[in-house]
Amino acid sequence: MSGVLQRTEYLVFFDRTPAGRKTQIVNVVSKLHGDVLGEIRWYGRWRQYAFYPRADTIWNPQCLDEVTEFVRELMRARRA
Repeated sequence: MSGVLQRTEYLVFFDRTPAGRKTQIVNVVSKLHGDVLGEIRWYGRWRQYAFYPRADTIWNPQCLDEVTEFVRELMRARRA
């Protein structure tokens, strides 16, 4: 995994975008356990970033809010 993009109360967002790729790929990692919980990447059919959770992960509203806000930041940066 490449560099840390952001740390929140429960999550860490790591950039893992391959060189030459137009859109970012971001791993979402548990701050407590270090497990990769999913990734955020571009979904072309919707023309926006989307969250792809790993199977058998459980999400509470606060963690979902943190992911949602990070996706919104990616979209704001893309539009700028």
